[in-house]
Amino acid sequence: MAQIWFGDLQLIIRSESEINISEFKTALNNLYKIYEEKDADFFKDFRPVIISEEKNKIALDKDIFKDWEENKSLIPFVIQGGNFKERNISWGWQMEEHFDNKLVQEFTNDLLKLMGEGALISFSFDVNADDAYEEYEIDISPNFNAETPDIKFHAAYHSEEDEEDSDW
Repeated sequence: MAQIWFGDLQLIIRSESEINISEFKTALNNLYKIYEEKDADFFKDFRPVIISEEKNKIALDKDIFKDWEENKSLIPFVIQGGNFKERNISWGWQMEEHFDNKLVQEFTNDLLKLMGEGALISFSFDVNADDAYEEYEIDISPNFNAETPDIKFHAAYHSEEDEEDSDW
């Protein structure tokens, strides 16, 4: 089975809108309460976006990535439906069954709407197999006219054979 390696995970959150951090914090807490009422088990401890107290800005909570294999909320948040046309490496059914979660997609879109026009969450990471790996990039932006966000997926497959051919 493939190994998912979030070691080089890049987390980018940006917004083109001016965000009042105090107002955003209140709105964010209300959003978490709404979704916890929709599915208490799933959203009970799932708080992927936080307000960084030291910098007083919006940030992804990197602590949620520490136990990502146990966190049933994290995979659907990162994958957002998993529509990778280029994907070649299987992640295993135990992981892939969590790719598509409509409620998480709705939550993500509502979160991005709070952040405003031009908001973006980007993820890039690797999935490793015995003789190959894939690089993944996922860009998630708000869709103000739908329940789920706009998502761009990209996966690039690299085999050891290809890398051996490119050595000088």
